[in-house]
This record gives sequence, C-alpha cells and structure tokens, in this order.
Amino acid sequence: IPAQLPRGDAIGQASSSAALLLGLTVGDGDLISHGMIDRIAVPVRRSLIEGYDEAVQAGVEAGAHGVTISGAGSTLVAIAPREGTAEVADAIARSLTACGNPAQALSPEVVESGMEVSGQ
Repeated sequence: IPAQLPRGDAIGQASSSAALLLGLTVGDGDLISHGMIDRIAVPVRRSLIEGYDEAVQAGVEAGAHGVTISGAGSTLVAIAPREGTAEVADAIARSLTACGNPAQALSPEVVESGMEVSGQ
C-alpha cells in the first residue's frame, strides 16, 4: 500500500466505504457494488493473486454484487444475495483453480441473532 495517496483516491475510497455501509444496511445491490470498489489496496495487490481478475469476473457473472481482496490477501470475499452465495463461491474457486491458484469455496452463514455472551 502506498505511503501517500492521491486526494481523489482517498475521497473515492471514502465514498465507496459509505456506499457499502448504506447498501448493506438497506439491501441495495447497486450501492453494494459501488462500495466493493477498492482504490487503495486492490490496485497494488491484485497482481499478487494469480487469476484475480478472472475470479472477480466469474463471481460477478455468477451473481455477486462485488468481489474483492479480503484484508491483506490472499483470500477473496464476495457479497451476493443469500440464495446465490454457494454458486458465487464455487465460481470464484473454479476460476482461481483454473488459473493455477488452487482455491476452496466457503459460504459462511449469516448470524442474525446478534452478539451472545457465553462461558459466564
């Protein structure tokens, strides 16, 4: 990640973050898609993940609102409608594997109950 960013990239990243948060809050796929655009980490790190561009395309074609690098990498994360998550995960994993980057598809469940304290 660069030590300094162009002002436009910093503003664009803040815009994406706000769109993602609002999109997730109200369930708006277009806002989520906009919010998944990363102007800081992805341009630098995408070349470190063999098949990244192909995997993003495969995930979006399978129904994801967006696909991006999770954290420092090398994991990819996608946001998709609940009923299509397994198909999206499988498409991304197949694409990465076809590019010589063996991948495993994971589709974790969403917890809707909120935080629980255990072990008390």
